[in-house]
Amino acid sequence: PVYPSAIAVLGFGSNFVPVKRFETGDGMFYQWVMCSAIFIYGVLLQLLLFLHPYESDALPPSCANATTLMLTARPDAHSVKLYPFAILGGALWATGNTMAVPVINLIGLSLGLLIWGCTNMLVGWATGRFGLFGLEQEALADEGLNYAGVCFVLVALALYTLIRADAKAEVDDGLLLQVGEVGSSKPADAAMKKSLKRAAGILLAMLSGAFYGSNFTPNTYMMEQKLGPAKPLDYVFSHFTGIYLTSTFWFVVYCVGMRSAPRIFPRLVLPSMLSGLVWAIAQTCWFISNDALSLSVAFPIITSGPGAVGAAWGVFVFGEIKGRRNFCVLGAALSLTIAGCVLIGLSKN
Repeated sequence: PVYPSAIAVLGFGSNFVPVKRFETGDGMFYQWVMCSAIFIYGVLLQLLLFLHPYESDALPPSCANATTLMLTARPDAHSVKLYPFAILGGALWATGNTMAVPVINLIGLSLGLLIWGCTNMLVGWATGRFGLFGLEQEALADEGLNYAGVCFVLVALALYTLIRADAKAEVDDGLLLQVGEVGSSKPADAAMKKSLKRAAGILLAMLSGAFYGSNFTPNTYMMEQKLGPAKPLDYVFSHFTGIYLTSTFWFVVYCVGMRSAPRIFPRLVLPSMLSGLVWAIAQTCWFISNDALSLSVAFPIITSGPGAVGAAWGVFVFGEIKGRRNFCVLGAALSLTIAGCVLIGLSKN
């Protein structure tokens, strides 16, 4: 279980690297191309499973009709099935991903990332730990270690958002904001609008994180209730299909809203597809980790680790993170991340 988790952390911390130096605009075109690549990966994974099938899942002794056969296992090793309920998981993720665009516009990347990241982790962790949404409550060897590890991870996620990659850009943004407010005849109205925008952004970020944290619930429910195959890879294609269909729906809505004049960046196509491929590999490994470790262990580890990987890219490749303050914050965040992951891992055993 260590290797899938490590690959997932590395992938989620690196999937934005291909588009780092490209203009992404409002993000809608990028997310759609990225999700298209995710669906292509899902098709390729199904072809791989077809060429190298594993043994069919064993049927329960009570199986006596075709309906039970279709629900509990693949009829043969080469069958490819699409599970509508598992598609829901992909739809939840894609909706949360689309909502991230207005969140960033309303409250900024740092605060948005903090809120939806913490909500994502807490919802996924709590779903497995307390048996929410019809799932079975997961048993842990040491609940205290698990709770302590989760707290460490939450603090680490907050610290990552305090790292400032480009102080000059922040100063410029502040100046632009001040210039935009000069000459306002109704400062009270402007303050009210700002407060409402902030409240809306926080609410959307929490909702986005809740969708992120629930994206594995449908397939986990099917596996626990024996309503589908017992192997997690059998749900990846359905999950990725849901991602593509939902992202396409939201992209069409966006095009309608833009009156058929969406912001398209041709140079972004190949980097976005590479970004989607990296993300899809990481998500596939997360499926495996959830099955091997349980949601209450895999979620805190895999949601906290990418912050450290992204910071490493910023320090060693892009040279964005500089200064004593940033390195002190980064060191504290890394220490808490490692300590939290160790405690969470020990709580399983």
